[in-house]
Amino acid sequence: MRRTRVTLALLVAFAVMSVAVPEASAHTVRPRGFSTRDVLKERNTTVLSELVAVRVGRHRTFERTVFELRGSLPSFESVKYVPRITEDGSGNPVPVAGRAFIEVVLMVQCGPGLEPGACPGAPGIPRGFRTIRQEVHAGYFESNATYGIGLSRRVGFRVFELSNPPRVVVDVRR
Repeated sequence: MRRTRVTLALLVAFAVMSVAVPEASAHTVRPRGFSTRDVLKERNTTVLSELVAVRVGRHRTFERTVFELRGSLPSFESVKYVPRITEDGSGNPVPVAGRAFIEVVLMVQCGPGLEPGACPGAPGIPRGFRTIRQEVHAGYFESNATYGIGLSRRVGFRVFELSNPPRVVVDVRR
C-alpha cells in the first residue's frame, strides 16, 4: 500500500512539473540585463535568412531597434561598441550623429524586390529619442549587412531574439 502511494505521488509530481514548466521556443531568447559587452552569436546553418525591415521604437526606460527577418534567425550576429562606423569592404568612415556608436552586423540576404546586395534602409534620425541620435545602413559585403547606431552617450544595451516573424532586437538604455 505504501509503495503504491509513493508511486502515485511521484507520478502526480511528474505530471505537475511537465505542465507547470512550459518548453521554451527554440527561436525566442528572453532579454537579459543591459551591458556594454560585445554580443556575438553564431548558428550552424547553410541557409541565409532574409532581412526585410529595420524599425525603431521608444519605451519608458529604453529605445529599441528591430531587425525583422524572413525565414529564420541570422547565421551570425555581432553587436558591439566601435570607435566609428565604417563601410563594409572599404573601411571608409560613415558619418553618424552621436558620441558613441554601436555596430550591428547580421549575416543575411537582403529583402525581396531590392537590388542585389541592397538592404533595407535604417530609420535615419528618429524624433523624440533621448539616446538614439541616428541609425545608418553602412553596407553589405559578403552577405554581411552592417548597420550603425549613433548614441548621445555610451549606455548599456541588450540583444535578444523573437520569433514569428524572426527578429533581432537591440535595446539601449535611455
